[in-house]
Amino acid sequence: MLKLTGLLLLFSSAVLTGMDAANRLMQKEHYLRQLGSFFRQFAIQLDCLRCSPAQLVLVLSRQQEFYGNELINGLLLYLAEGISFKQALRDTLKECHNAQRWGVDRLLWQLEDTIGVRELETQLAVLHSVVAALEEQHAAAAQQVQKKGSLYRRMGVLMGLLLAVFFC
Repeated sequence: MLKLTGLLLLFSSAVLTGMDAANRLMQKEHYLRQLGSFFRQFAIQLDCLRCSPAQLVLVLSRQQEFYGNELINGLLLYLAEGISFKQALRDTLKECHNAQRWGVDRLLWQLEDTIGVRELETQLAVLHSVVAALEEQHAAAAQQVQKKGSLYRRMGVLMGLLLAVFFC
C-alpha cells in the first residue's frame, strides 16, 4: 500500500509539473493580451478625450477586463498619489515582476518620456508602436500555447508513467 502511494505521488508530481509549465505559457499569453488591449484603449481614449494619463488609467482600470493586472494596478496606485505618469510608470515597472520576467518592461520604457510630456501626435505614434509590438508578442505567445501547452501536459503524464514503471 505504501509503495502504491509513493508511485501515485511520483506520477502526480510529474503531471503537475507539466501542467504548471503549460499554465505559465497561458499566463504569459493572457498578460500580453491584457496589456495590448489596455494600451490600445489608452491610445483611443487619449485621442478622443484628450484627458490626462492619470484620468485615462483611472477610467480604463475600472473595466473588468483589466482586474488583477499588476502593472495597471501599480500605475493606478502611484497615479492616485499624485505622481506624474513618467514617475508612476518607472516605479511600477521596477516592481512589476511579470513585466520583467516576460521582457515587456523594456518595451514599455518607451512610454516613460512620451506620455503626458510630448505633443499628442508623438504620444499616439509611440503608443501605436508599443501596441503593435505587444500584439506581435501576444501572437507569438498564443502560438507557443497552442504548440507547447498540450505537449507539456502530455509529457508530464508520460514522465509520471515512466517514473511509476521505473520505480515499480
